[in-house]
Amino acid sequence: MYSLGLRKDAICVRCLAPEASFLHLAWECADVYAFWVAVFNTISEMVEIEIPATPRIALLGCVEDIRATHRRLVGILLLLAKRRVAMCGGGTRVLRHSEWLRDAAFCHDLPIVFWNLMPEGSRPKDIWTPLNNFLAAQDE
Repeated sequence: MYSLGLRKDAICVRCLAPEASFLHLAWECADVYAFWVAVFNTISEMVEIEIPATPRIALLGCVEDIRATHRRLVGILLLLAKRRVAMCGGGTRVLRHSEWLRDAAFCHDLPIVFWNLMPEGSRPKDIWTPLNNFLAAQDE
C-alpha cells in the first residue's frame, strides 16, 4: 500500500509490523492469517477433504489439486474470503469468519432463483450441496 502511494508509511496498522508488504497484509499478519485458517477449516469441513491453508491456494486460487467436483465451490468461497480481506485490508477493522460465512450464504441464495427457472434436465450439477449441508448443520 505504501509503495502504491496509498499510505504514508509501510507499517501494518493491525500488528505494527515495520514493513507491511502486500503478502503481509493479505496473508502473513497474525489477524489475517487467523481468518484464513478459519476459512480453510470451514471449507475443509464442508467438502470433507483437508485443504491446506497456503497463500498459493488462498491468494492465487490454485485449486487444481482439489477434486473437480468441489473446485468451483472452493474457488467461489476463496474469492469471497479474498473480497473480505480486501474490504478490511490495511485497516483496523476486524476480519470476522462469520461475515465471510454470511457472504457465502447470500451468494448461495442467488443461483437458486435461476436454478428453479431451468428445465429439470438442463440443470447443472449443484455445486452448493456441501455449503447447504454445512449451513443446515449450523442451524441444528
